[in-house]
Parts: sequence; structure tokens; C-alpha cells
Amino acid sequence: MRNSDSRSLDRVVMYLDHLLPDDLVGEVRSQLYAMRIQQRARAQQLAHARHAVWPKLRRHIVPLLRRPEEFDILSSNLLVRREWRAEPESWINISGCSLNEIVDEVRNGLWTCPRK
Repeated sequence: MRNSDSRSLDRVVMYLDHLLPDDLVGEVRSQLYAMRIQQRARAQQLAHARHAVWPKLRRHIVPLLRRPEEFDILSSNLLVRREWRAEPESWINISGCSLNEIVDEVRNGLWTCPRK
């Protein structure tokens, strides 16, 4: 959701504030905030797929995997998706052995975010 969209929704809520009871306005605001959070979470999860090189990267990776569900293992990992976004060319040139090693590492928890 762009800032202009969220501002216009805020205006709608302010307008509804005069027409609806307070509890309904609170529900509308809650839904609006939930929609914003969901949209931002989706944008973060799928940021790698907006790159122009993404179709080429995916076409290269999928045939190298041992099983189709391994792509889901890779794509569900935050650090793998960050790598796809930051360095797609290194993934396009990856060998099958290296890719399968990474899948095993992800499966074994070696690709996890450090705790703060």
C-alpha cells in the first residue's frame, strides 16, 4: 500500500468517524491496520520475485533440486530469500551439488537469523 493510499484510507476513517458509532470506527481502524501489516509482510516476503532476473533464477534452480518440495524449503527461509534478492547472479551460476548442500543446511537450521 502506497503512502497516498494509506492517507486516503485515513481520510475515509476520519469521515466515517462522524457517521458511525465509536465501536464500529474502532473495528474499521483495526481492519485498516491489519491490512497494512499484511501488505508490508507480503512485500517483504516476495521482494525477491520483483527483480527482473527472478524468472531466470527460478528456471535454473528448480531442475537442480532433488525433489520439488525443496524449492519450498528454500523459499520459506528469510536468509535464502535475502540472498536471492541481493546476489541473484551467484544463484544463477550455482551447481546442483552446491544447491543441494544449501538445501541440507537450511533443513538442518544452519541458515537462521542470529539473535540480537
